[in-house]
Parts: sequence; C-alpha cells; structure tokens
Amino acid sequence: MPKGALWLPETEVRVRLMENILGHAFGELMRGLVLSRTDVDEINRVTKKVGEDIRRIFAPSVGTEASQPPSIPMPFAGMHPFGSVTRGTSVQPFSDVDVDLLVAFVSHPAHIMMVYPDNRAFLRAFQEALRPLGGESKVYEGQCIRLTFDRPPSIDVFAAFDLWDLHKDFWFPHGEPNHWFRSNPVMVDRFILQRNRELGGYLLRVLRGLKAWNRHRRVGFRGYHLELLAALTFKQLTANWVLEMWSFFRLAAIGDRSFFATPSPDGFVQDLSLYLTDADITRIGAECRWAYDEAGAAFRAHQVGDHRTALTKFHGVFGDPFPLQPSLAT
Repeated sequence: MPKGALWLPETEVRVRLMENILGHAFGELMRGLVLSRTDVDEINRVTKKVGEDIRRIFAPSVGTEASQPPSIPMPFAGMHPFGSVTRGTSVQPFSDVDVDLLVAFVSHPAHIMMVYPDNRAFLRAFQEALRPLGGESKVYEGQCIRLTFDRPPSIDVFAAFDLWDLHKDFWFPHGEPNHWFRSNPVMVDRFILQRNRELGGYLLRVLRGLKAWNRHRRVGFRGYHLELLAALTFKQLTANWVLEMWSFFRLAAIGDRSFFATPSPDGFVQDLSLYLTDADITRIGAECRWAYDEAGAAFRAHQVGDHRTALTKFHGVFGDPFPLQPSLAT
C-alpha cells in the first residue's frame, strides 16, 4: 500500500504542463533518459548469450542432471534477470548500464553453512566456474561478480541459494564473510511494475526522473531504495506527474527518518534505509528542500513567461538531460 498521500499546492501552478514549453522540456528529458531500442536489443543479446553460457557450464544438456563444477556441490536451480533494466527504470548513458542476473543453486541453510562458512569462498568458486565466459570478471566481496566485455552492458551476476528449491527465498552472500542475506529480487521487480500499472503508467517515468536528479546532485540514495520509496509514497499519478514529483521533494524535505524507512516487498527486510546515517538524512533533506524550492521558482517564472529562468532552474535540478532549449516540434 502507498505510504501516504502527497500534498499538492492549491495555486495557479496547476497548468496543463504537457501542452506548453515546459511540457516539451520534460518530454525531452524523459526521451533522453530512456534506453533506446538499440540499447535494449544489445542488452537482450548479451543477457541471452551469458545465460546460455552459464547454463552450459552448470546444466550442459536439457533433460540431464546438472553437472556443476565440483567447487559448487549443489544442483543448479536456474537464472532470472532482475533490477532496473528489467523494471524499465535504467537511465542513460548506456555505458553505465549493468544487467543484474540471479543464478541460483538448490540448498538449505545447514548445508550452506557447512560447505561455505565463508561466503567469499562461494563467490570465488563461482567466479572460477565462470571463466569460460571470457571477458573480465571482478568479485565484489559480499555482493556479486561483475562480467565486463568489450562493450556495454556489463553483467552483475548474483550467485545465490534457492532454499529448498521453492523459488521464493534466496540466500545471497552479503557483507562480512559469514553473513548471508535473504531476498527475492524478482518480487521487487513485480511490485514496481504492479505499482506502475496502478498509477496509470506514470510511475516509471517519475522514477527515471528521480534517478536523474539523484545522480546529478549526488544526493546519496541507493537506486533500489529510491525506487521503492517513491513507489510506496505516491498515492496517485496523473498527466500532471511533474507537479506530483515536485511534491515528493517537499515530503522528503520535511520528513524525518521514518519517512525514508522502506520495507522490501518480499518481506525479508524491514527497512532498506538503514545504510543512511543521521547525517545522510539531514543532507538528503536539504537537497530535497533545495530541489523543491528551485522547482517552485521555475513554475512561478514559467507562469509569468520567463521561460529561460524556468528551464535553467530545472536544468540545475536534473542536469544535462534536461534541455535548456527544448524543441517545440510535436
């Protein structure tokens, strides 16, 4: 359920944004952020090839038992892409895009702890098994293995254990050597896409806009936290989604830590905001207040015909993807 209703100012700024110069500018912002058809085709090609290669390593032929390398003595459960690429919330530039891929093996907690009391050993064994894929591989301790090829995208392979082969509860290496993290990232994707449908299809564009702001201003949100926080916060989104995104800045500016507290849709994590310190919360609140004030000044300038000021201020909020001189072509 949404976290709460958004406050919208009852002022003359309620204009039909998508029918004027500011609307054209936000349209260009959205078109500039979204991945192109060529980008998506390349993502699909690389993901398919990597998936086929991984399957050949761990399950070489259909209808046979998985014959995984001896260093990973658990049956291969399968693979599933997840993350911002799957949700449609990745943003340009394409060179920065990486694909998240879940690769799971069947096991249960007691067996995992017996075979891999140190999660680093599991990741390194998995990295060694992936060497036939070519390219460069880098272990992010307690997280994943990044596969980088001669051109984007890179693939972040998250090796995990599918507990009891139920496809609901996965154990991932996490942080310290003997720590494991329970999650179901596929459920997160489904939740975001369901909220997008409930919000009239406007949520994904708002999330891309917020991610552009977060990156440009170096606000400090982790991407998945920002996406889930926004998905839970918005009660409704309409054709005036720009104004409603403006109100998100206001709520974040006046909110305390409880506003940022965000549970994961899979039920395994009570609060995804715990990586934020009190100083982080204060700094993010200040950034949100600044963005809210700048956007408000932009709307007021736009209303009196000062389009240059309006565009300049929004450019300051979102960075280069927001045009200073939008095309008015329809």
